[in-house]
Amino acid sequence: MGLSQLEEGDDELIKNLIDSLQLAETDMTIFFRNLSNIHQNAQVSWEEIMDKLGNAFYKQGELTETVKDKWAVWMGNYVLRLQKEARPDEERVQAMNRVNPKYVLRNYMAQMVIEEAEKGNYQLLNEVFELLKRPYEEQVENEKWFAKRPEWARNKIGCSALSCSS
Repeated sequence: MGLSQLEEGDDELIKNLIDSLQLAETDMTIFFRNLSNIHQNAQVSWEEIMDKLGNAFYKQGELTETVKDKWAVWMGNYVLRLQKEARPDEERVQAMNRVNPKYVLRNYMAQMVIEEAEKGNYQLLNEVFELLKRPYEEQVENEKWFAKRPEWARNKIGCSALSCSS
């Protein structure tokens, strides 16, 4: 979350974040990576939240006003907390990006690799292998992998439901 030292009230801020994350299906990798884009002088509005964090939510159009209001309150509290940080935004962003990976192996990616490898094509395996060697780095050429699970993978075996042997 980019907090260099715990302060009074941080436990409540974290609890409220966890509660807010439960209100809508959210990609946690994208959310926490993009949370570093919130700066100490951020304008707290639903538009700002969506601009910085919106791509982490699976069904943005289905978020109720109540959910939006809770996120706006949390964001306001988070920005106020960031204003107490002694280090500048740039240092905080770097620290956050060192511990919040941009790229992770997702089930649907692994399933795609397996399906291609079963056909004798190892190009995708090599691409994903190279990607995951540097999960914390910006990799413009691999931006397509910084994305939520595609809809086709929602109910596909190996992508959403894993067996014991998976």
